[in-house]
Amino acid sequence: MSRQIFIPKSKVINGVTYKVAPFPAVEALKLKAHLVKILGPALGRLIGSIRGAGDVLNAEVNGIELAGALDGLMSQLGEDAFVALIKRMLGAASCEIPDETTGKPVMISFASDFDTKLDLVFQGRLFDVYPVLAFVLEVNYPDFFGKLGGIGAKLQTLISRRLGSASDGGLNESAKSESSTLK
Repeated sequence: MSRQIFIPKSKVINGVTYKVAPFPAVEALKLKAHLVKILGPALGRLIGSIRGAGDVLNAEVNGIELAGALDGLMSQLGEDAFVALIKRMLGAASCEIPDETTGKPVMISFASDFDTKLDLVFQGRLFDVYPVLAFVLEVNYPDFFGKLGGIGAKLQTLISRRLGSASDGGLNESAKSESSTLK
C-alpha cells in the first residue's frame, strides 16, 4: 500500500509567501468538528449571501448578509477562544518575511513562540490573517472547497476586501465602493 506524501502548499497573500502543511488526520478531524460547531450558525447565512444558482464564479454576493454572517461567527467566540483557534489553525503554517537588517528572506514558523511570531508577521496588518486562515482551510479541506466550486475563492476575496482596514471600521475604499454592487 503506497501512501501519498503531503507536501506543504505555498501561496502569496498580500506580498508575503505562506506555506501550509496539511494537518495530521486526527487533528484535521478534531478541528473540523470544532469548526462545524462554531461555524454552523453562520455558515448557512454565509452560503445564503451568495445568489445565482448557475455560474458560481459570477454569482452575486449580498454584502449585508455576508457582514451579518461574519458578525454571527465572531459573536460565537470570546477573545481568548478566537486567538486559540487562530493559533491552532496556524500551527502548520509558516511564512517568509524580509530580515529588517539584511533584507534577505527569513522563514517564520507559527508552531513555536506563537505570540511573538504573530506580532512579527501581522502587527499593523491584522486583517491579513483572514486570507491566511482561508488558505489553511483550503489546504486541509480541499474536498469541502471543491464542492463549493468557486464560492470559496470568491468569499475569500470578498472577506479580504471587506476587512481591508481597521481604521475605517473594517471596510477599505474598494469594499466601500463595491458594497453597492454586492447587495
